[in-house]
Formats: sequence, structure tokens, C-alpha cells
Amino acid sequence: MPGKPTEHLCALLQHHGLLAPRDPYLARFEHWITAKLDGLPDEVRQPIQHFVTWHHLRRIRAKAAASTPTHGPVHSAKQEITETVKFLVWLHETHQRTAATCTQPDIDEWLATGPTTRTAIRTFFVVARRTRLNTKVAVQHRSARTSPSLTQDQRLALIHALLTGSSESLPYQVAGTLLLLYAQPLVKVVTLQVDVVDDQPGEMSIQLGQRPTYPNHSPNSCATTSSSGPTSAPPQDPTAPGSFPAPSPDDISTPTA
Repeated sequence: MPGKPTEHLCALLQHHGLLAPRDPYLARFEHWITAKLDGLPDEVRQPIQHFVTWHHLRRIRAKAAASTPTHGPVHSAKQEITETVKFLVWLHETHQRTAATCTQPDIDEWLATGPTTRTAIRTFFVVARRTRLNTKVAVQHRSARTSPSLTQDQRLALIHALLTGSSESLPYQVAGTLLLLYAQPLVKVVTLQVDVVDDQPGEMSIQLGQRPTYPNHSPNSCATTSSSGPTSAPPQDPTAPGSFPAPSPDDISTPTA
């Protein structure tokens, strides 16, 4: 029985050991599939059912069994299934064809007359080719157009300002430097612990991955930040020592227009 009350009851029973743990996203995904396929013509429902069962569900169940996060894969699978259903319904109603009899002009027409999300049907036809359902059509992989948020000159100017300026706090300067030099996301920077900084005489390193990094630029800044108090901590462990001082409520200001 889908619904929040049922999910709450299942969570309580799992917490107390009366039910075996089950991935909540997988359970919701299975209910979502049932509702999504309900009422579809057989010519549409059957190939979608095969695609969902043997591609998406099998993959996501394997991730859940291995305790791998499933939220992202479920979200991606829903988008691919939704777009494939839309396409096959359109194909059935407009051209009276099915996934097996679909032609390349059908694919080209569908992609050219709608948003870029329609390219999500590609996975379905990759599976269709592998299972010999339809080997005559192909959907090209779409590469998203990207542009750098900062030019190289802008990045270097910001690094210079952080290393030589004094208008910002020291933790702000260090966090910004880690972002601009080592591409460390701020959500990761703010959870760094003091033990990632190894301050040896004449040489200091910071552990950002499997190998230590040696920041020859302004090493004293990192050392000072890691040793200054008070310290903040990652949200999941309020007792662990963090590397960046936690601001007090008085230090947090609201930007003005």
C-alpha cells in the first residue's frame, strides 16, 4: 500500500528489527512504475515493461543490495521511462507504429520537434538494439553545451586577492583558495577536519584525496586556520573538530540590495 503512513510504519518496524531493511527509494520506484504503466496500450506497455524490469529495476535492485545510494539512479530512470512512454504513445497514436516497427525518421521527427529532454529515449533504444527488438534506429548521444563560469584571468585575479588581500577573514581566504586552486567544492571544504593538515617543520601538506598536497603558496594560512578556535564540525558529527571557525549568529549578516 503506497503512501506516507505506510512508509512511516515500515520505517518503525525496520528500526525495531521486525522487518528487514529495505531501500525506500526502490520501494517508491516500484510503486511509481505500476502507476506509470497502468492504462497504457499493450503495444506501448509491453516493451516499456521489459525495459523497466530488465534494465532499470535489475540495476537499481543490485545497487540497493550493495547498500549503494539509489536516489540518483531512480531519478534518472524515472526521466528515461517518462520520456520513452511519451514517445511510444506518440508513435502509436500518430504513426500507428510500435517500438519494433519504429523508423529512423520517426526518431528524428520526435527529437527535432521538442525539448532536449527527449534525448532520454536513447537508453531504451540502446537496450532495444541489444535485445534485437529494433536494430534499425539509433539515437545519438547528446553532449551538454558548457561554458566556464570564470575565465583563467578572472580565476588568477581572485587567487591573487585571496592570498595577498586582508579584506576577508582567514578561513574565507583559505576556503576560497582550496576552491580556486584545487577545485574542492565548498560543501567538502567546510567538512575538512584538522587532521588532514600535516604541519611538519619546513613543510606542510593537506590531505584532499589519496595523496597529500603540498601548498607552497602561503602554507601558514592553512596552518593558522586549522589551529585557530573555535572550530566548526560537519553536520553529521557535532563533536568532531573541524578546520574552519564557526561563525556566531552575530557574524551572519543578510545581504542588502
